Amino acid sequence: MSEVRGRAASFFELYCAGQVAETAIDDHVEAWHSSGDDETRPLSSYLGMTDEEYAVWVMDARTLPMLLAARQADEPVPVAVTRYLKVMRQSDDPMNRSAIQALSHWVKLHLPG
Repeated sequence: MSEVRGRAASFFELYCAGQVAETAIDDHVEAWHSSGDDETRPLSSYLGMTDEEYAVWVMDARTLPMLLAARQADEPVPVAVTRYLKVMRQSDDPMNRSAIQALSHWVKLHLPG
């Protein structure tokens, strides 16, 4: 695994660098669960995500590419999620309903103004 400043690179660092696919997150989550008492960081930190990124990803794992784009553009996560929600609503896919509801509530709590 790649090293970053003397430690193993996190999933999100590797993902941002294009060194792993988004599906590799499952392996990283499994590694965290299997680490026992050796790993004391919360899963969000272990994955290299901010609390906001992690909360959004937990609500809808399909948001990972959007979270990457927001981070690379230095865009606030609530702004990126608002744009993502607009696209989801336009698709009118019934499979999106629970994610739309959860993410809409999260945005209301985190979007300034």
